[in-house]
Amino acid sequence: MSKFSKFMILAIPVLSFGIYMGYRSHMKPVEFSAEGVVSKINWKTKNHEMPLIEINDNNCRTKKFTSNRIVLSPDKLRVGDLFKKISGTQFCHINEVKLQCVN
Repeated sequence: MSKFSKFMILAIPVLSFGIYMGYRSHMKPVEFSAEGVVSKINWKTKNHEMPLIEINDNNCRTKKFTSNRIVLSPDKLRVGDLFKKISGTQFCHINEVKLQCVN
Protein backbone atom coordinates (compact mmCIF):
# COMPACT_ATOMS: atom_id res chain seq x y z
CA MET A 1 0.00 0.00 0.00
CA SER A 2 1.39 3.38 -0.99
CA LYS A 3 1.87 6.32 1.35
CA PHE A 4 -0.81 8.28 -0.48
CA SER A 5 -3.45 5.58 -0.01
CA LYS A 6 -2.58 5.29 3.70
CA PHE A 7 -2.91 9.06 3.99
CA MET A 8 -6.31 9.01 2.26
CA ILE A 9 -7.58 6.19 4.51
CA LEU A 10 -6.79 8.35 7.53
CA ALA A 11 -7.67 11.76 6.07
CA ILE A 12 -11.17 11.01 4.80
CA PRO A 13 -12.71 10.08 8.20
CA VAL A 14 -10.88 12.88 10.04
CA LEU A 15 -11.95 15.54 7.50
CA SER A 16 -15.51 14.20 7.43
CA PHE A 17 -15.74 14.39 11.21
CA GLY A 18 -14.29 17.92 11.19
CA ILE A 19 -16.83 19.10 8.61
CA TYR A 20 -19.67 17.54 10.60
CA MET A 21 -18.54 19.18 13.87
CA GLY A 22 -18.14 22.56 12.12
CA TYR A 23 -21.67 22.36 10.73
CA ARG A 24 -23.04 21.32 14.11
CA SER A 25 -21.26 24.25 15.80
CA HIS A 26 -22.59 26.63 13.14
CA MET A 27 -26.20 25.48 13.68
CA LYS A 28 -26.07 25.53 17.50
CA PRO A 29 -27.49 29.09 17.88
CA VAL A 30 -30.38 28.25 15.54
CA GLU A 31 -31.22 25.11 17.53
CA PHE A 32 -31.10 26.99 20.86
CA SER A 33 -34.46 27.40 22.61
CA ALA A 34 -35.39 29.31 25.76
CA GLU A 35 -38.29 31.17 27.29
CA GLY A 36 -38.11 33.49 30.26
CA VAL A 37 -36.76 36.79 31.53
CA VAL A 38 -33.33 38.15 30.58
CA SER A 39 -31.30 38.24 33.80
CA LYS A 40 -27.85 39.24 32.54
CA ILE A 41 -26.32 40.54 29.33
CA ASN A 42 -22.63 40.93 28.54
CA TRP A 43 -22.25 42.35 25.04
CA LYS A 44 -18.47 41.93 24.75
CA THR A 45 -17.13 38.92 26.62
CA LYS A 46 -13.50 37.82 26.76
CA ASN A 47 -14.45 34.95 24.43
CA HIS A 48 -13.78 36.78 21.14
CA GLU A 49 -16.18 39.57 22.22
CA MET A 50 -19.24 37.36 21.67
CA PRO A 51 -22.45 38.43 23.41
CA LEU A 52 -23.60 36.38 26.41
CA ILE A 53 -27.29 36.47 27.29
CA GLU A 54 -28.60 34.65 30.37
CA ILE A 55 -32.30 33.79 30.49
CA ASN A 56 -34.10 32.67 33.65
CA ASP A 57 -37.21 30.55 33.12
CA ASN A 58 -40.17 30.04 35.47
CA ASN A 59 -38.40 27.13 37.24
CA CYS A 60 -35.39 29.30 38.23
CA ARG A 61 -33.13 27.60 35.70
CA THR A 62 -30.67 29.72 33.76
CA LYS A 63 -29.88 29.18 30.07
CA LYS A 64 -26.89 30.86 28.46
CA PHE A 65 -27.20 32.06 24.88
CA THR A 66 -23.83 32.91 23.40
CA SER A 67 -22.65 33.00 19.81
CA ASN A 68 -20.88 35.22 17.35
CA ARG A 69 -23.99 34.89 15.15
CA ILE A 70 -26.22 36.90 17.53
CA VAL A 71 -27.37 40.08 15.77
CA LEU A 72 -29.21 41.70 18.68
CA SER A 73 -27.97 45.03 20.01
CA PRO A 74 -28.23 46.86 23.35
CA ASP A 75 -31.11 49.00 22.07
CA LYS A 76 -33.19 45.89 21.21
CA LEU A 77 -32.59 43.77 24.34
CA ARG A 78 -32.24 44.80 27.97
CA VAL A 79 -32.15 43.07 31.34
CA GLY A 80 -35.70 42.32 32.47
CA ASP A 81 -37.15 41.84 28.98
CA LEU A 82 -39.30 38.80 28.19
CA PHE A 83 -37.36 36.53 25.83
CA LYS A 84 -38.59 33.56 23.80
CA LYS A 85 -36.71 31.64 21.12
CA ILE A 86 -37.98 28.46 19.53
CA SER A 87 -35.55 25.83 18.28
CA GLY A 88 -35.02 25.79 14.52
CA THR A 89 -35.70 29.48 13.87
CA GLN A 90 -33.51 32.53 13.52
CA PHE A 91 -36.13 34.74 15.16
CA CYS A 92 -36.96 35.42 18.77
CA HIS A 93 -39.76 37.25 20.55
CA ILE A 94 -38.65 40.05 22.84
CA ASN A 95 -41.53 41.56 24.79
CA GLU A 96 -43.91 39.96 22.25
CA VAL A 97 -42.09 41.61 19.31
CA LYS A 98 -40.63 39.29 16.68
CA LEU A 99 -36.99 40.13 15.88
CA GLN A 100 -34.19 38.35 14.07
CA CYS A 101 -31.67 37.35 16.71
CA VAL A 102 -29.41 34.89 14.83
CA ASN A 103 -27.69 35.57 11.54
